[in-house]
Amino acid sequence: MGLGRTKTRRTKRGPIAGMKRQSWSITDIGTKRDHNEDSHFRDDELGLYVVADGMGGHRAGDVASRTAVEIVAGEVRTRAAALPPPVKSGKTQILLAEDPVPAMLSDAVRAASEAIIAKIDADRSLMGMGTTATLLFFHDVHAYFAHVGDSRLYRLRRGKLAQLSTDHSLVQEQLDAGLITKAEAESSVYKNIITRSVGFERNTLVDVESIDWQPGDMFLLCSDGLPNLVKDKEIEEIMEKKDPETALAFFVKLANSRGGDDNLTAVLVRAEAE
Repeated sequence: MGLGRTKTRRTKRGPIAGMKRQSWSITDIGTKRDHNEDSHFRDDELGLYVVADGMGGHRAGDVASRTAVEIVAGEVRTRAAALPPPVKSGKTQILLAEDPVPAMLSDAVRAASEAIIAKIDADRSLMGMGTTATLLFFHDVHAYFAHVGDSRLYRLRRGKLAQLSTDHSLVQEQLDAGLITKAEAESSVYKNIITRSVGFERNTLVDVESIDWQPGDMFLLCSDGLPNLVKDKEIEEIMEKKDPETALAFFVKLANSRGGDDNLTAVLVRAEAE
């Protein structure tokens, strides 16, 4: 199926009758760049949220990220309408290995990678472009994410922030191998080197996971322009104490006050039971 990491989980709570979502977003060029290579998408009715951080220099990076967002949104919108309802058993929701959502999300990201490669083939001046892609998708009462690169997905629950995605980066590999400490990772000169991207190869390896959610959870999708300059503990405190629109504006203000050397894009999503 081309999936990088696919996990299924049994929830420990009874079924929720339904779900409603509300989202907010912001994107900012920063203080050092002359153009914004980030793109994002949010659709509360569809239940899809995407952040993509392009790379490849002037023009190419924003072409890659915009292409990824457009293709992913189109693919999910087309295929989501045909998804069967999730299988239920007793008072628990069970995600089966045959669940079609992970394959749909992975296929959507691979379609985006193919579209980017096709644009490079048609215009060699775009050579080297690519993008990260981090997706959050809700189907019925279930939540999923798909992920390539080092944009991130966080969840805030009862005041505690958790990073759900794992960076596909050289620094993360060094951290996992025990070669560097977390403090060293935060200041590493190699922190912008990613090991996986959309547009590098057609059969992109995609991490796809079904994730637990509870009413009142807040999800944050963001490009690395945020966590590179604002620590997780600060993100946690800002999300907990401020309303979503104010929190997003404060992220930008804080990052820019610390140099603002990259574009910053963030999408906040609140999930509630109907």
